[in-house]
Amino acid sequence: MLLLGRRRSLSLIALTAALIGLLVLVGPAGSALAQCGPDPAFDSDGVLVTDLGTSDELARGVTALPDGAAIVAGEARYMTAARYLPDGTLDPAFGGGDGIAQVSHDPIFSSADYDVAVQPDGKVVLAGNAAFAVSGSSGFDIAVARLNPDGTRDASFGGGDGAVYLDLQGRHDWAAAVAVDSAGRIVVAGHSEPFEGNASDAVVVRLLPDGSLDPSFGNQGIVVVDLGAKNQGVAHGLAVQADGAIVVAGSYGRVGSGVNPWLGRLLGDGSRDRRFGRKGLVLSSVGGTWYDVTVQPDGRIVTAGEVLAELTVARYLPNGKTDDSFGAGGMTRVQVDPSGFLSSRASAVAIHADGTILAVGAAWATNLSDMAAVALLADGTLDARFGTGGVVHQHDPAGFNSALQDVALLPNGSALAAGYLGFDWALARYTPCV
Repeated sequence: MLLLGRRRSLSLIALTAALIGLLVLVGPAGSALAQCGPDPAFDSDGVLVTDLGTSDELARGVTALPDGAAIVAGEARYMTAARYLPDGTLDPAFGGGDGIAQVSHDPIFSSADYDVAVQPDGKVVLAGNAAFAVSGSSGFDIAVARLNPDGTRDASFGGGDGAVYLDLQGRHDWAAAVAVDSAGRIVVAGHSEPFEGNASDAVVVRLLPDGSLDPSFGNQGIVVVDLGAKNQGVAHGLAVQADGAIVVAGSYGRVGSGVNPWLGRLLGDGSRDRRFGRKGLVLSSVGGTWYDVTVQPDGRIVTAGEVLAELTVARYLPNGKTDDSFGAGGMTRVQVDPSGFLSSRASAVAIHADGTILAVGAAWATNLSDMAAVALLADGTLDARFGTGGVVHQHDPAGFNSALQDVALLPNGSALAAGYLGFDWALARYTPCV
């Protein structure tokens, strides 16, 4: 049974919500700036919770549609996608009549979606993993599925069932991010790791529009990113540039030690762009991880994640060098809640047309996580119009964990973030700062 709506009340900084649209700040140049933050028109407090009827549900990806609707993807035992109308209700024209579509290769084994992309023709591409999809000994396999705009499986993709499963190296394989390039090819980034131990390789895979591996990319459609001897690697985010180059971000580190952020760029054939960074890579020595990456219209690259246990956004020049005009030395680290939270991170980032940046994620106190969102001006300073001093910290008084995993900009300038509250999907909507 599907239950839609609020099951638990969130305390979303009541003062902030009350001031949205009412409070005016004065910027440095004396111009009037409208307050922005959680949208009170979206389920009254800016957060909508959806119970999909299973015991453990996570929304991990979101993408906006031209009509203001959104596709949200994640897991509810199986790879799951839902289409939400602009008012937050599920679209009954999508999926099985309840707005929800699921992809499962087997009713016994689980599968999960980690990211979603929508093609220009409206078809929905999901990427994640599935247990024992290739064989009874393959462990977790990369799973890529494509749905028609109405949520039914696209029989022209894969083996006729709308899904492709990949066992890359006879190991556990995950897809963390997906994008569709201008030629309709599907690019997936993730990692591959042994069944035992924690060494892993960052991987990038490109599929042709029919779901077959692209033989013109890397080694028959697969690139294993070499991050140095004895280092393990993970890819969390990717962005495809207009010229077909692929920007990838994640973490690397030696087995048994901490991890550090890395950023890389591949050319259209899968080889490293040696004009970028150092031989195609930017390896940081500071502790942390990049969980998302996007490219500005001017070619500068924005990453988001955590550095030294703080929510962090960084910007790089098109050649991979640090953009020193942004933040402090190209990086902005934010204390989401200086009063006692132990750590925070950004899981996703989006850039508005005016160059302002929204990063969403979570903050932790001991084992409890809360939703967090941060707005930055184009120079990396906190945007005081947003929430409280540029930060919205959303705590559930009932004591359930919550976090935001992805964010998309809607056509009207609002932002929609997807994540979870307790064991249910959660969406947070933020008004634009105009």
